[in-house]
Amino acid sequence: MESVKIRKETKLLWEFTVNLAIALCYLLEQDKSYKNIRLLFQNGKLSIGSNFKNQIDLLYPITCETSLKSLWINANNPKDIENTMQIQVVLHFQPQLENTVCVVWKTDEQFNFSLQDDLDANQLAQDIFVKIKSKFTI
Repeated sequence: MESVKIRKETKLLWEFTVNLAIALCYLLEQDKSYKNIRLLFQNGKLSIGSNFKNQIDLLYPITCETSLKSLWINANNPKDIENTMQIQVVLHFQPQLENTVCVVWKTDEQFNFSLQDDLDANQLAQDIFVKIKSKFTI
């Protein structure tokens, strides 16, 4: 069976999604309110805790353009009395739609981004981090 060549745009979108997830993990890790930051890949099959950038090679390979891949970012925040280890953000990679859907946990925040948006991963991570932090603001 011949392997299908992955489009360059699809690889770039996946790499942007991974970079966004890693940048967001770093922001959560630097905040004293959060502990045990975990980046979970595709139904929790791969769990990465701390030292995120050194493990980027585990996340970059994409072998199938049609498969939906998701990244979950979990973080422990003691202020959240419902469950201290919860998903903070889910990034649903949708190559067939050429975008990624970002869902911020426990809010109604959901938005798409694509390469055409010409976004900076670090700035987008900062914006999402602010949304995460705002849910604990009284």
